Amino acid sequence: MSRRVGIAEALAAVYQAFFDQKTWIQADLAREVSISVERLRELLNTLEAQGWPFEKQNEPPHVYWSLPRDWFPEGVIIRAGDVPDLLRLFARMPRTGARDRIVGRITRGAKAEASTPVWLVPQVDPKEESHLPIVEDSARRGEVLHMHYYSVRRGVCDWRDVSVQRLQVGEIARFCAICHREDELRWWRVDRILDARLAGAGGFRTAEPAALENFVDKTVNGFFASGEEIESRFFVRDPEARWVRQNLPRALAVETLSDGIRVRARTAALLPIARIVVGLGAAARAETPELRGIVAELARGALGSS
Repeated sequence: MSRRVGIAEALAAVYQAFFDQKTWIQADLAREVSISVERLRELLNTLEAQGWPFEKQNEPPHVYWSLPRDWFPEGVIIRAGDVPDLLRLFARMPRTGARDRIVGRITRGAKAEASTPVWLVPQVDPKEESHLPIVEDSARRGEVLHMHYYSVRRGVCDWRDVSVQRLQVGEIARFCAICHREDELRWWRVDRILDARLAGAGGFRTAEPAALENFVDKTVNGFFASGEEIESRFFVRDPEARWVRQNLPRALAVETLSDGIRVRARTAALLPIARIVVGLGAAARAETPELRGIVAELARGALGSS
């Protein structure tokens, strides 16, 4: 006499069967699971009602049950060969609790060894980490972000409504968003958010694509200045030029010379460029009058405060 299979055992067998292959003839699957065709049909109909995306085809004398190739209940299938690449990608990301939790789950589930850390990646502040998902959701869902924000320039905290357009994650997590009060694109720092919530899709504003790309491209170290764009240039000598060129903001263009590099930008954001020049000391020289004036003012201010 054949052994009667319980519902839990039958369900586990169905999981395994569809993990192994995504299309089954109903009669073959019943034999694989060791239950009758009637019980199997009842079980599959129940799973379908609970969200399993079955495709059912009647081709007498057979009935075919199929699932999408990369679908698995409560998750997705990651092939063993993809696990090392996935862990490498996670290793390059800023460290967050969510990142470490998922890496641990992957290494346990795939029975893979956690790799020895080789990347120097920033540790995201827990307060910053708590606000990053809601900032991202504002952009992804098209919902207004209502946030309590600390403005360093004004020295005050107040509530602002913004429509997030882009996020930039690194040593400092920033996002550009349309400020509803001023109706213009601005950069904001995630670590200066004190509290935040989504205020719904009503009223969300979307920047014109060309204006958004211009705003991002002309930003220097998280700073964008409106107004007339000015051609700015500065020279950096060798050997300092060799490492400087690898660490410049993307808004700056680099020209290689025989004895160093010339850095160019057409932007209204001269102050952050001047700070770069001042920080390089004798290795750098401003070549345009507007930039020289700001560099001289910063240097005088530093000397005057000493």
